[in-house]
Amino acid sequence: MDARELSSSEVRGAFPAGTVLHNPVTGEYARVVEHTGERAVGELLAVPGAAVAGPHFHPAQEERFEVVDGVLGYRLGDRRGELQSGEAVTVPAGVVHDWWNAGAGNLRARVTVTPPGLFAAMIGAVWGLAVVGRTDPKGMPKLVDAALLAEAFAHEIVFERPPRAVQRALAVTVAPIARRRGRSVTGEVMRTAIVPAERWPGPGDPGAVTWPQ
Repeated sequence: MDARELSSSEVRGAFPAGTVLHNPVTGEYARVVEHTGERAVGELLAVPGAAVAGPHFHPAQEERFEVVDGVLGYRLGDRRGELQSGEAVTVPAGVVHDWWNAGAGNLRARVTVTPPGLFAAMIGAVWGLAVVGRTDPKGMPKLVDAALLAEAFAHEIVFERPPRAVQRALAVTVAPIARRRGRSVTGEVMRTAIVPAERWPGPGDPGAVTWPQ
């Protein structure tokens, strides 16, 4: 199924509470806590050295990070900072942001996205591309897959580079050709990011997680 045909209820069915996803390239884990029509909530774990694939913004969604343990380094627009345990930052829709694990141990945070839209499916797609080897060493999708992501998840994510106009052009020109040739960023690709629940790292055993894997 093409992501443009997914509904929020179908995404909830694909990623019910307790689902664990893993990005082996960026060093991120996520566990779904809640996914309703109003919001999506997840637990994020980033191992030492981990970082999101690249600066981006969410056109229609607010994202809030609440640090549970560790140090979250972030860029919010032109502002940079660090958050410790108990601190939080809210990223308004449309604001470019970036984040990384700025500490020596695992970073754990609670992430809330409002409204949920297809955010969970987008995460599954981007992380699934990493699993199947279709990203660069930082986890950024390669050209054809970036075009498919721009087409399918235009309301969920826009990367800072290349310029948004270029991403829109790729979505209009390259993505339809790729789809006709059978290439996809959803379906089985999206599901490859799911790992067994026991893969979620235990809070008392930070040394159990290594990166890259």
